[in-house]
Amino acid sequence: MATFTAPVVRLFKDTIAPTPDTNFLATTQPTGSWYTAPAVTYGQVFEHTDGSMEIRCTSVQFNYSGTDPAETIRGYYVVDPGSPDVVYHGANLPAPVAMGNTLDSLIVNPGLIFPPIPMSS
Repeated sequence: MATFTAPVVRLFKDTIAPTPDTNFLATTQPTGSWYTAPAVTYGQVFEHTDGSMEIRCTSVQFNYSGTDPAETIRGYYVVDPGSPDVVYHGANLPAPVAMGNTLDSLIVNPGLIFPPIPMSS
């Protein structure tokens, strides 16, 4: 994470089942004027009682504004924009979110959880 230069969160509209090989750059981003990909900052890594490690970004909020056609958001990914863009991780939302009315909003709190490494005997 120390090599990130300016990570942002992008949303996508596609119905997918993300895997480690998913190309999030091939997904369809929203096109409405309400949408921009905001910058995120990662916090400190912390350990859970089961030995897994977690790191989270600052949460970001997307608010619908304007008169653009409604769009259904299905997921997000964190990318370091550049030449080329470098995707770090992404996920589906727990449920699709419709963005098309003035008070429609979506909050995303991207993060990663690394499972514990088993001790060898």
